[in-house]
Amino acid sequence: MSDEKDLTFYNLKERKWLTRLDRGSIVGHTSSNNTNIWFRFKKKGNYLLIISKRSLKQDVLKELKKVENKYVIFRKSIKKEVSLIYTKEIYVDGNTDFTAMFNTFEDDLVQLLENTIYYYGAYNLDDNCWEIGIENSHFFKTMPENKITKSWDITFGLYSCHMPFDPKDKSKADASMWDLMEKELTFSDAKFVIGGGDQVYCDGVDYLNIWKWLKKVKKDKPTIEHMYSWYRDIYRGYWGFPGVKAIHRKLWLRYEF
Repeated sequence: MSDEKDLTFYNLKERKWLTRLDRGSIVGHTSSNNTNIWFRFKKKGNYLLIISKRSLKQDVLKELKKVENKYVIFRKSIKKEVSLIYTKEIYVDGNTDFTAMFNTFEDDLVQLLENTIYYYGAYNLDDNCWEIGIENSHFFKTMPENKITKSWDITFGLYSCHMPFDPKDKSKADASMWDLMEKELTFSDAKFVIGGGDQVYCDGVDYLNIWKWLKKVKKDKPTIEHMYSWYRDIYRGYWGFPGVKAIHRKLWLRYEF
């Protein structure tokens, strides 16, 4: 039996997060006919990633089924197949902290239309249930073709230095500006957002300080894998707020650190 201590932060109760990202998605670079989307799941398993022309909201869908090597879903209200533009089976394990990506740039079979809204989600093939995309609408909009004219304009969002936590009070955090920004970006039909500066802080809040933890456990010789878990925990804590997730899941994101 190994004497090595478990110094990981995965779901550690002592970490004073008011909310912790278990599952979610981030829309990455999106062009006029392609997209790149990141997923995080709660546990390892087999999942189906989906892009659809129709909403994947829970109140209009039945169980997903496989018919003749093709996945299909039907609306509850009418017996009609929901059009699936893209499906990809993946296996997710703990080596990437239960994360996965799909990138239509690398798949010549995917044909997305420019300036068009598409819905996406993820289905748990092991538990036979929807994982992402039905509680809230998860969607992205492809960019218009590159036709710049004198009347051409574009709206995008910019934010920096995401620090919602009270540095002294572990029970307080304020992420309300994210809800306001999401409404404004939606109203303005923003095409994307840019995250500038630090989006998480490994030492910005004393009671969440990774460096203090490193000093405390240095004698136990933490491994690189342990340290990975510390930073993954930081991201899960900072990006777990509903308003943050709402922006990430529908406006393609570019981070500048």
